Amino acid sequence: MRDTGLLAVALGDITRDVVLAAIREPADTLVRQLAGLRVYRRDGMPALYQPITLLWAFARARRGEDRLVSWAETKRQVGYLLGRYGQTGEKDRIHYPIAALCGAGLWELDIALETVPTAHGSSVPQRWFEDRQPNGGLVDPVYTLIRESPEALAAAVNALVENYFVAADVTGLLTELGLTELAETSPAIASSGTPAASGRPQGSRPGDWTEAENRAIVDDYLAMLALECAGRPYSKTGHRNALIETMGGTRSPGSVERKHQNISAVMLQLGLPYIKGYKPLSNIQEALLTEMRRRLEADPGWFAELQPPERSPVEIRFDAVLRQVGVPEMLPEMHGRKVDYGLLQEESKRVGDRGEEFVFNFEKATLEREGRADLAADVLWVAREVGDGTGYDIRSFSLDGRPRYIEVKATKLGALTPFYITSAELDFARRHEKEYAIYRVFDIDGDAPEFYVLEG
Repeated sequence: MRDTGLLAVALGDITRDVVLAAIREPADTLVRQLAGLRVYRRDGMPALYQPITLLWAFARARRGEDRLVSWAETKRQVGYLLGRYGQTGEKDRIHYPIAALCGAGLWELDIALETVPTAHGSSVPQRWFEDRQPNGGLVDPVYTLIRESPEALAAAVNALVENYFVAADVTGLLTELGLTELAETSPAIASSGTPAASGRPQGSRPGDWTEAENRAIVDDYLAMLALECAGRPYSKTGHRNALIETMGGTRSPGSVERKHQNISAVMLQLGLPYIKGYKPLSNIQEALLTEMRRRLEADPGWFAELQPPERSPVEIRFDAVLRQVGVPEMLPEMHGRKVDYGLLQEESKRVGDRGEEFVFNFEKATLEREGRADLAADVLWVAREVGDGTGYDIRSFSLDGRPRYIEVKATKLGALTPFYITSAELDFARRHEKEYAIYRVFDIDGDAPEFYVLEG
């Protein structure tokens, strides 16, 4: 092992305890720096520019690749990661995290540091980087520590995940970078009792959640969901902090937030409402699904408490515009049929009828707006006038007068909620592929329901 300047000892025959003591101080310092990054926040959610850039650099250091990388290659690789795993608009602002990390003392450019512009403000940083095309990368002490200490690397990765990927699924990013096994592990530094080394509170327990933890967080989630469905205000942060305290500080805020998102994914699979602020997150622990099913089987009546008021804002203002959006990037894989609890059948009909009426009005209004009032007059709500079993719900028209057969699938949940198609609908779709479409209407009880279209 070469002398790094960070480790004051050589391995030789020295015990691991001595080595850990030698790396603990720089690792702790690094984790504190990572936890204290100045990142932009929107509605309390941190931007991911800097964390994604650092994870990319950590992966390079782990593989022993060159510390400094050309600006063109940095733009290409980091831009790809920001576009795939970052938030909207981050892909085209590669200069921002580099300038910010230079200011934080974590990044080095092969150019006089005092000339590097600040990350905030106008387009000056972007022009500066494009004009000078600097090589850059982690400062040498950080690169060396990450390269030669697996414990420090694990602690740094976890610090970024816990502090910044609060409402984002980091699994795909870590997998692509080859860092998956480091997240939620127990680094040797952390086991020494130094809480800052892992980015988690002292005494925190990584890995799968226990039965008691799953039960506690499901209780907390359902309590918030009941308040949300009743239109009563509540604080997600307050619930999260109280839950962490109840569990004895064994889980970090980021871990609790992701678990809440996992519960949303379970609710989605079961065809039940979920908290809108917790976007469904996959990679669900089987024990969590088991706990939710146990709760529903023990008290299925709680579903009735989650129904909207008799007259929702949409019913009061039923002429609201139904807005079309793009097809979601990925529809979820189904894991068995949803559970039929009590009011589900009646509720499904209410939602379905409302969705069909929205689409019926939307099609008529669209044709009239495009100057085809003659066609608009012939739009037919087949499911209401003829009955079920035809294979579609609405007969409308294209602007050239060709018939358009529309099957409406409505939900009061989100765009990714799975839906079912009958054999009659599927058969009709196959026989009328060029004229058939599914209109997926979602958030039907919200103030502004939306839909996307699946053609053919």
